[in-house]
Amino acid sequence: MSDQDRLKEHLTEESKLGQMGLQVLNNHVFKQAMIAREAQLFEFFCNTSKDQGDEREEAWRTMQNLKCLQQYFDEVLTTGKLADNQLEELAKLN
Repeated sequence: MSDQDRLKEHLTEESKLGQMGLQVLNNHVFKQAMIAREAQLFEFFCNTSKDQGDEREEAWRTMQNLKCLQQYFDEVLTTGKLADNQLEELAKLN
């Protein structure tokens, strides 16, 4: 397998992952679940007192994890779009 073939295979895989990520992010159930979980955590945080540091910290950590999950999907989408662009350029060269 040539280097160009390996590159095309890699870019195709990144493109597919980007498309799958977009399907997840556009999924109504996923969107609702993320919104509902964030709202639950925010409500929980607001209903704690200042001396409930452990509970507040746990809610904060969970929010950070949700944020990281969103960032992962954003990266997958960006990488997929870049791969699509590179595949288009390679196709033009051939």
